[in-house]
Amino acid sequence: MNIFGGKPKEGVVFSNSYLGLWINVYPDRVEFISGGTGTQSVSLNQISGVEEGSFGYAKVTIFTTSGHKYVVPTGKKREVREAILEAQSKYTGNSGHVSKPSDADEILKLNELKEKGIITEAEFTKKKKQLLGM
Repeated sequence: MNIFGGKPKEGVVFSNSYLGLWINVYPDRVEFISGGTGTQSVSLNQISGVEEGSFGYAKVTIFTTSGHKYVVPTGKKREVREAILEAQSKYTGNSGHVSKPSDADEILKLNELKEKGIITEAEFTKKKKQLLGM
C-alpha cells in the first residue's frame, strides 16, 4: 500500500512513508521526497553509500558518487537501507552484467571492522572518504 492508500507503483520493491514524506526503492533507482527538496530520483549505480541515522534519529542518508548527500526521514531506517543495498546487489544496469560490490557494501564492511575494533575510527574515515571520492 502506498501513502495514498492505493497499490504501490508497479516495480516498487520497497516503499515507506513517514510524516508525509516517502521513499520507494525500485529495481534500478530510489525515489523519495525529503523536506523542501521535492521529489528526487537516484539511479542505484549512482549510490555510493547508505547510512542509518544514529539511535533516536529516524532517517537514512543516501550518498551519491557525484558527492550529493540526501537525508530522508523514515521510521524504518534499517529496512530502507537493506532494501537499497539488496536492490543494488541485484542491479545489472544496461550492461547485463552484475556489478562489483558497491561502495556502500564496502563501507558497511569497514564499519563492521571498526565496531569490532579491528580498524580505528581514523582508518575507517580515511577509507570511507576514499570510496566516496572526497
